[in-house]
Amino acid sequence: MSGELDALSEEIERYLAQQQFLIFRGYPETGEARLVAHWDTENYPDYREFLELGKQLGARVVLYYVHRLTTEALDEAGQDLEAADLDEQQYLSLRARLRALRSYEGSVGWLELC
Repeated sequence: MSGELDALSEEIERYLAQQQFLIFRGYPETGEARLVAHWDTENYPDYREFLELGKQLGARVVLYYVHRLTTEALDEAGQDLEAADLDEQQYLSLRARLRALRSYEGSVGWLELC
């Protein structure tokens, strides 16, 4: 699993360049006054369909955000876990999962295309 999102990120960037999209490197924020639509990646996982639709609608700029898993984020998750009201089994299970995530530090955690 390690590196799958890293490779996908590189692939998306190459595709955006090939299709002559301009890339705005930022991050989306949603507020109460905004309508937010989420892409159904489970049933339609191919990012090219999303970008092709944008192209057909005349979009030339794509907001692209790559979030990498950081030590700080994992430390914060650990603090949240310590403060959580969980039974011992839940706590131990989540602590083990959190430790396993340490091997992914620096890797892409998620991508957003808007």
